[in-house]
Amino acid sequence: MNARTLVVLAAAAAAAMLGGGCGGSLPAASRNLGAVDSSSAFAAARDVMSQYFTLDQEDPDLGRITTQPKLLQQRPDKLLTTSGRARQKAALRLVREGKDLVAYLTITVERQESAPARRLEMSRENYSSVPDQTPAETGAAATAEQNEVWTLQTYDAALANTILQDLSDRLRTTTTQPGNSTE
Repeated sequence: MNARTLVVLAAAAAAAMLGGGCGGSLPAASRNLGAVDSSSAFAAARDVMSQYFTLDQEDPDLGRITTQPKLLQQRPDKLLTTSGRARQKAALRLVREGKDLVAYLTITVERQESAPARRLEMSRENYSSVPDQTPAETGAAATAEQNEVWTLQTYDAALANTILQDLSDRLRTTTTQPGNSTE
């Protein structure tokens, strides 16, 4: 699998997660936020998410927030000769279900692969016909970022639950302050 294929697969997975309310193939932590106003919940979600990540895209109409990758440092894997570089990305979706608003949050942890690990993946590719693309077409990059290959390692459910708890607490505090009504 080349770098371009991995980027397309990652984009398709992210689109499926966001388009399907995070209920597709990616596991999402969820929290019922109760009968709260969508706009105030989105503002609170933006504030809480920005404490953990740098926000990338926000869509209040669809209740979606995505983040930029946050670099982590992990131990290098000598067997697979991977670097110790890893990153987290988060995608939050607020969905109205009846009177209640439900938050779905997925946090992916990806690991940067090295050249030997990419060669291992390429050796597993199945060719059913004569290849009709040159190596430059399948693996060449125009920028250094395009040469980076990130593969999904795991999901961080603990961090997702922590963020959702912070969001729930923030909304509970906001709605119980004097002058605010939950009715």
